[in-house]
Amino acid sequence: MRALYKIESEWEKKRDQMLIGTDEEYKKVENTVNMLKNLNMQILQVLGIENGNWYITYKELGIRALDNMDKYGATYNEGYQIAQIEIDYAKQRKKIWEDHPKNRNEKLQAIEENKLNAIKKAVSTQISERWISINNSHLEYLLTKRYGLSKSQIIQFKNAYNTYAIEEYKIIHDQKKLSTSEKVNLLRNANNAFSRKVRPLFKDSSYKKWEGKRTHDFKQRIERKLNNNTL
Repeated sequence: MRALYKIESEWEKKRDQMLIGTDEEYKKVENTVNMLKNLNMQILQVLGIENGNWYITYKELGIRALDNMDKYGATYNEGYQIAQIEIDYAKQRKKIWEDHPKNRNEKLQAIEENKLNAIKKAVSTQISERWISINNSHLEYLLTKRYGLSKSQIIQFKNAYNTYAIEEYKIIHDQKKLSTSEKVNLLRNANNAFSRKVRPLFKDSSYKKWEGKRTHDFKQRIERKLNNNTL
């Protein structure tokens, strides 16, 4: 356990130093993801595969439980149960996407319905209703809670995003004669235009965080589409 404590302590120090560094925000997001992957690999080396996976899941559940306490006003036990359910059903969703069944949409819908029923059974009515409310409008929750946007600013943001989404659809589905690299460049330009459009809605520090996460997520989406040949 001393070896594990040393690994985690050193990892936290390196992560904290990286986060207060001068790298671009998107790079900090990428570095955090990669550092976490490396940490988990080291945990598996120290504890072995079975115990290591158990410990990694245990740590993730604890972190998500605390987050759920803040998000839904839940007790730790309720937050932990919500985290367990969300992780379990996320794994089921991932498997459906990987297996590509013909009735994929029906299976995904069934998973969401089963997840909702599990949440309702696991926690009080008040907390389950709070969970439903937030997850039915998760974008609004994030823009308010994490980035400090007002209701009117959220409306402007969503309008700008809808414009971007239409443009993305046209690039991917209507531009049949374009090469993959040309589509990627057009998508990148559309994403940059969207980011510039919503820039005035954020305070400087909030925009840097949002834009960093947006850049990272955009790159991940493009990579998935390239890997799945869906561009």
